[in-house]
Amino acid sequence: MTRSVRIHWLLEEMQLGYKLVTLTEPTEPGSEYRALQPFGKVPALTDGDVTLWESTAIVDYLLATYDTGQLAPAPGTPAAATHMSWRHFAEATLISTVADYAINVFWRPEEMRVAQVAAYAKETLQPLLDVVNLQLRGQSFILGDRFSAADVMVGHAAISCHTLDLIGPERAALQAYAEKMQARPCYKRITAQP
Repeated sequence: MTRSVRIHWLLEEMQLGYKLVTLTEPTEPGSEYRALQPFGKVPALTDGDVTLWESTAIVDYLLATYDTGQLAPAPGTPAAATHMSWRHFAEATLISTVADYAINVFWRPEEMRVAQVAAYAKETLQPLLDVVNLQLRGQSFILGDRFSAADVMVGHAAISCHTLDLIGPERAALQAYAEKMQARPCYKRITAQP
């Protein structure tokens, strides 16, 4: 239920070995996890002597360190710039707005929800979803006919919007994309109930 799903999904898509550690309770200052992630949030990734703790930074690191051209265009190219823009849009703009909506519709206890924030987030999402829908018309993935790490980031947001019933029938390309991302074997594997 957190953005760490994207890192788990990307690790699977990249076929990298990893050890997943799941936190079941908030982490307290001074805990072992806080030594890795100073804010106590997820995700965090340790790779040898490297520790990262923002999901977009982790995606960027994994691509720079381990991608062999399968999930991102060659660095320094116009295609790489477009890919980076979509990855960062997914975090900075799209999923943060989805989170504002979800927090104030069902995640927080009812007495802490702010209906105006939920309504504003839902309204703000509409043009964002329209742009993503337009981008997907006539193509299978966010950047064309090939799955990339941008699809992990945008796909996670699309799946979240689908789950929250925010897409609507007028955005058929986005709806089909969300369903396609949810059906990917790597995504299904990481979200399967034990």
